[in-house]
Amino acid sequence: MPQSLTITTQRTATLSEPTRQAIVAVCTAAHGKDFGELFSFLGLDALHVMGYLAQELVCHAVVTTRWLQPENLPMLGQPLSMR
Repeated sequence: MPQSLTITTQRTATLSEPTRQAIVAVCTAAHGKDFGELFSFLGLDALHVMGYLAQELVCHAVVTTRWLQPENLPMLGQPLSMR
């Protein structure tokens, strides 16, 4: 009988170190390059969507806010209260 995929979500701030290491391992395997610095690019409020087969992490996605700032212009997408 096939296993069911279990989906969970967590914010970066609440991820344990073993979960962070598992995420880095899955991303590194999927993309064929080192993702060891992944968490240095993510805020504590980034939302991680993780898929598990049994207890093994097998897939991961993350949603995070990014700001774009063209040269000599204000940031795009930034709320006016932050400008």
